[in-house]
Amino acid sequence: MFILDALIKLGFFLYFVPIIIFIAFLFVFVFWKFILIWAAFVIVAVLFQLHNEKRKAQLRDLEWKAKLEKETQRSLLAQQKMESYRQAQLKKEPEPLLKATGTATFIPAAGGEEQKINISITIK
Repeated sequence: MFILDALIKLGFFLYFVPIIIFIAFLFVFVFWKFILIWAAFVIVAVLFQLHNEKRKAQLRDLEWKAKLEKETQRSLLAQQKMESYRQAQLKKEPEPLLKATGTATFIPAAGGEEQKINISITIK
């Protein structure tokens, strides 16, 4: 049984392989122009697709660079604003922690005329 199956498979193989080879040669020698045209279309389509993918990648890179530049500009502007605010705070007179004013009367012990003294105390 095994031998018969093997012979049948061998017969199919020996019968169909020459037909397949003949059809392949027929396509190669008779339809070679069509095969070349089809291959050219395939190559052009693949190259076009690769070109499109490259352009998409370039556009993504440009968008990313523009976004990065915008964020950098925004960050620099915020940094400049903070620096100008700090400079303004440094130039501005700081608020005193304690400010007191008053008058004191000085009476000499030996006698004499009493004097009034204005006193102003500021603690910064």
